[in-house]
Amino acid sequence: MLPPSPAERALELLKRARKKARRLGSEDPEAVHDFRTSLRRLRAQLGLHRGLLGRRSSKRLRRELGRLVRATGRARDALAGRALLEGERGREERALRLV
Repeated sequence: MLPPSPAERALELLKRARKKARRLGSEDPEAVHDFRTSLRRLRAQLGLHRGLLGRRSSKRLRRELGRLVRATGRARDALAGRALLEGERGREERALRLV
């Protein structure tokens, strides 16, 4: 069996990113991380094969994907901060029960 072509690989990564995007509104704490990972993989794939799309198109697509990665990075930071605060609150509550 032949390995997938660059276009087939990019299409598969795009489908994966779309699938991960559907989970963004869920309660799954890993949804943002998984979506960001799929975007970075797609962006890297486009960079590897920019000659197939043309430099300008590839650059524009990669730039847009980069914006999405940065925007979701802020969401991921907020989720991580919330988890940290919830962990601190849990420790404080346990400490107060000991008193």
